[in-house]
Amino acid sequence: MPGDADSGIPESVCSRPCVAGEYKIQKELTCCWECLRCRDNERIVNKNTSCEECPEFTWPDPLLDFTTCTEIRLTYYSTWDTLSILLITLATLTSVLTIFIAVFYHKFREFQVIKASSRELSFIQLLAILTGYINVKSFQTLPSDTSCVINFFLFCISFSALYAPLLMKTIRMHRIFKTSVENIKGLHFISPISQVCSSSALIVVQVIHTRS
Repeated sequence: MPGDADSGIPESVCSRPCVAGEYKIQKELTCCWECLRCRDNERIVNKNTSCEECPEFTWPDPLLDFTTCTEIRLTYYSTWDTLSILLITLATLTSVLTIFIAVFYHKFREFQVIKASSRELSFIQLLAILTGYINVKSFQTLPSDTSCVINFFLFCISFSALYAPLLMKTIRMHRIFKTSVENIKGLHFISPISQVCSSSALIVVQVIHTRS
């Protein structure tokens, strides 16, 4: 094969050496091979002839020509990062607002408007919202097996405890408006206790699913 046009020196090669991150597939002739790139999470082994997946939490090191897997450095949002400070500040303000609304609901719990909004389910939703805001703060801490389990559990439960009462409210309102005024008293499972039990059952399902 012709060599570099500038050097004027002919060069006879079948295949050029593979670059870092590539392994070679040998052809029939000893001097001929094909270069292919390994996957991002694989290192080169067997004298650059094959790839091997790196163990969990490790990654091929480009400084070592992708032949060695090194441990992935732990990175997380520190409490003093700009984004963390912003998130924690917003979570704190909204937590205070949520507590204020909960106190307001409790103080005026006998008002017809609050009664009509299913106050018991509303309290569950407010608690779920507060849990979600607290979870924002816990996500900014140093990760560990325990903290990751707790964060994941709170994250799932907060959403379940928020939307389960909302679903029960929707079903309750649908049944009430669909039924004539004369037959409303004959409806079952629309009392506050029934609504709370139904919502709790849905939340328990999420708890069981999260633990599994």
